[in-house]
Amino acid sequence: MEVGVPTSIKATLACSAGTGGTVVVNAMEGEPCSDKDKLLLIRAPHLVLDGAQYLALCVARSSRHLHTDRP
Repeated sequence: MEVGVPTSIKATLACSAGTGGTVVVNAMEGEPCSDKDKLLLIRAPHLVLDGAQYLALCVARSSRHLHTDRP
């Protein structure tokens, strides 16, 4: 089982890197037979978009990008 880097650590590193740049939301299903990203985007997409917006404001990023494997 792979363990990713916590968002809090990524945000701290982004803050120390200065301003500009992009917040990337990776909504690709990385685990076989896992539909948790798809389910969240279908039932409550505003939570994902709001989270990206708030993080971009907190770490002073000028844009957001949502990446999915479906159109």
